[in-house]
Amino acid sequence: MLQSPKCLHWGQDERVFAHLPPVEKAIATTLYAFSPESNRPYRKQVLHQLAGRSLRIDKTSMEQLAEALLSNLKNKQEIDFVRDFAHPFTFGTICRIIGIPEHQRKGFSDLVDRMDGGYLGCIDMETGQNTKEGTLFIQQLRELISIKRKKPGNDLCSILLESSVDEPDQETFLIAMLILLFYAGHQNMMNFFGNALLALHEHPRMQQNFREHPELLHKGVDELIRYDSPLQYIMLIAKEDMDVRDKCITKGSQLLIGVGAANRDPGVFKDPEQLKLDREHKHLGYGVGAFRCIGGQIGSITSTCWVAGVVVSY
Repeated sequence: MLQSPKCLHWGQDERVFAHLPPVEKAIATTLYAFSPESNRPYRKQVLHQLAGRSLRIDKTSMEQLAEALLSNLKNKQEIDFVRDFAHPFTFGTICRIIGIPEHQRKGFSDLVDRMDGGYLGCIDMETGQNTKEGTLFIQQLRELISIKRKKPGNDLCSILLESSVDEPDQETFLIAMLILLFYAGHQNMMNFFGNALLALHEHPRMQQNFREHPELLHKGVDELIRYDSPLQYIMLIAKEDMDVRDKCITKGSQLLIGVGAANRDPGVFKDPEQLKLDREHKHLGYGVGAFRCIGGQIGSITSTCWVAGVVVSY
């Protein structure tokens, strides 16, 4: 279904916008700008940035951040993994890629901790500004955009500023895009770390396999994503009438695709309920084809750095 030319991502179909609540409408508008069928340049620009300049710079920085966080945790009697490692690691990484100045990251992080409902609750400007935290977060994003206008850098915010000059309301559009990137790069990755740690806790033999065979890292990370992906569903829209097995789906139908269920499909995976670190990955945790997450590569590198640091080295 994800690869079918008869389907659209719900963020690509402008016809559904009028029927969406404000937050969903803002998300859909932003996603449409990233879609392969859009004639706007953002998907290409972001892919270029993530696959090129930023990644070559940030892999070392990610490793250093992971090492520093782990060192600070060594002598603690009790830790909250998500709070003490997953949150600052993924948040620090996405801040660096977007271009948040280092001295402002702690303030951003503390603010996000207090945001009720997370990022998507403030992607719509009116809804977001109904809360103190949403107002402050959007205000800080406005200040970031202002800084990058005056002094652009080698970061995602600067690239998006450069490529969105023709947008009627550039600042509002950029804020929505940045919130969505924070959600994907921080919240989703942080949730994956929690899922993966729980899976490894429940499979102590897998932990030992990682330590004894670090060459399993890349396949093992993909297997952890398959086993319990933080993305469980993708909404699609049928562009035309279509038959799926014995069902007729009519044009305009909304389709809720169960990514988590597909990742446990016994027709694709042998022993799908088992965690196998050497499995050849075919998972849909990052989507596929035109619906593949634009940050999939950065997600893989971030996850591998975490597993290498937390599981293998410590």
